[in-house]
Amino acid sequence: MKKTELDKVYTELLKPNIVLVTVKDNSFIDIEEIIEIKKLNLALVGRHNYGLIIETGEFTSISNEARTMMATKGIEESRVAIAIIIHHLPQRLLANFFLRINNPAIPAKIFSNRKAALKWMEIQTNQL
Repeated sequence: MKKTELDKVYTELLKPNIVLVTVKDNSFIDIEEIIEIKKLNLALVGRHNYGLIIETGEFTSISNEARTMMATKGIEESRVAIAIIIHHLPQRLLANFFLRINNPAIPAKIFSNRKAALKWMEIQTNQL
């Protein structure tokens, strides 16, 4: 479907209510990128509620401020669930920290592959 490239990520509308954000290898995500990604996600879904799948690349990371922002009401606006696809242990530790400490107000889960993440997200967004 629709796929867009930004400086540090690719975004793709997998289904009318599911957005995939793939973080490019060696990228460091900060607040500016979170805001830019959010705007693009809303443009892709037409301001409807949606599920977000984030797939991390090799050697990617996120700032503490951006991680905190990811769990705020303003950024979660219109987002009904978040799935994070992790391929490496350091990223899994960071994602677990996000889920436990930042405690998103929407359902959030970590996966090791895209197929499982998409299946879970389809269940989460099926009620839309």
